[in-house]
Amino acid sequence: MAKENKVVDREAIDAEVKAKYIDVTKIVSGEYVAYLRKPNRYAMGAFMTKVQQNMVMAYEELYLSCVIPEYSDSIIHENDEIFVGTFSSLEYLIQVKKSHSSSL
Repeated sequence: MAKENKVVDREAIDAEVKAKYIDVTKIVSGEYVAYLRKPNRYAMGAFMTKVQQNMVMAYEELYLSCVIPEYSDSIIHENDEIFVGTFSSLEYLIQVKKSHSSSL
């Protein structure tokens, strides 16, 4: 939907994506934008398994499993410099809530 050569109303797209997907993260890299859904257990597990062996491939798999392509600029994934710049934002997608246990 977002094209480099068109004037895009980002606020309207933001509202449309939020209404359709509810829990969405927006990543902005310069003039390019990607919208990502919250990862499911499979995506988080695949990421955590691969991150120590091949960090770039782990982030790529996480990105591809969460991106909403019809609203996102494809250049973010296609351009290595831009994509690597998104890693800190992609980490934000993996939110873990701490728990504790106690014996009764």
